[in-house]
Amino acid sequence: MKNEKVRILSSNCLRRFVCCVSLFAFTLCLSTNASAEKDKANKPLVKRGEMVMGTVVDSEDNPLTDIKIMEASSEGRVMASTTTDANGDFAFKVYDPKDSLKIKTKGYQTVTVPFDTKFFSIKLEKAPEKKEED
Repeated sequence: MKNEKVRILSSNCLRRFVCCVSLFAFTLCLSTNASAEKDKANKPLVKRGEMVMGTVVDSEDNPLTDIKIMEASSEGRVMASTTTDANGDFAFKVYDPKDSLKIKTKGYQTVTVPFDTKFFSIKLEKAPEKKEED
């Protein structure tokens, strides 16, 4: 009878032990995954020297030709630039992923976006017309 109680106790202790170890492993796995996701969120998607590309269209989805695309630093310096082709497409290598993609052209509103992707689809809106004062 005593051996039987010891086996039952051992069995229950073993179950509790396995349960605790499993719970600990599961918790550790979740915290490691959350930490990896946090690290991934802090790293830029675009790295120095990588190509970014995109398309620039107007509000009616017509491609815009000869639009100057710039990589602008936080100080406003142009680090790299290119122009769109006949299809509104552009591509260039990124100098610094902390910079921004800037599109400024006559007749359209200026667009500035961070390098958070390697492909950009940019729609330019017409700039409001300036009213002449009498």
